[in-house]
Amino acid sequence: MRVAGLDLSLTSTGIAVIHSGTPEWTYTAKSSGKKDDNLQQRWVRLTGLLCEILNTIVDDEPLDLVVLESPSYGSTFGSPHDRSGLWWMVADALHGSDIPVATVSPQGRAKYGTGKGNAKKPEVYAAVKETYEPLEFEIPNNDVADAVILAAMGSRHLGFPLADIRPDHPLDQKKLEAMGGAAWPS
Repeated sequence: MRVAGLDLSLTSTGIAVIHSGTPEWTYTAKSSGKKDDNLQQRWVRLTGLLCEILNTIVDDEPLDLVVLESPSYGSTFGSPHDRSGLWWMVADALHGSDIPVATVSPQGRAKYGTGKGNAKKPEVYAAVKETYEPLEFEIPNNDVADAVILAAMGSRHLGFPLADIRPDHPLDQKKLEAMGGAAWPS
């Protein structure tokens, strides 16, 4: 079973792939734009990002699941309209390719990684490096760290966890709660 986690961003999209419970690879898709870019420039940027993301995750081996971080509806920083456009372009392309898609809220992603849904990026990054780098995952930045969490959640959902859950361990209980809050495809 092959799972990709995508932390979509206009500047630095984090991508992580897990195959049958084994880390496969990570990648960062970078892009830049300006606040005053016109419609054509924004379209070129979004389409370029979409193509880079899809060309990175869709190869000779099919994906059984892609886990996307849900939009952060309260976010007003950056370019929320364009970020939303990218999210829908990616979701549409995956659905159009018959690739199952799950979504996890930003709070669910943070909770799975740290046990706290309101954990800040540095805390999430440190927890992910501590947990997943020993498994041979390269985690160069926050965006990839988020993608690793999403892929790990998807891999667990498909029956290939990267780590065992200890029912009596408080952090592991939080991970199970986060799993229950995800929107898994039927």
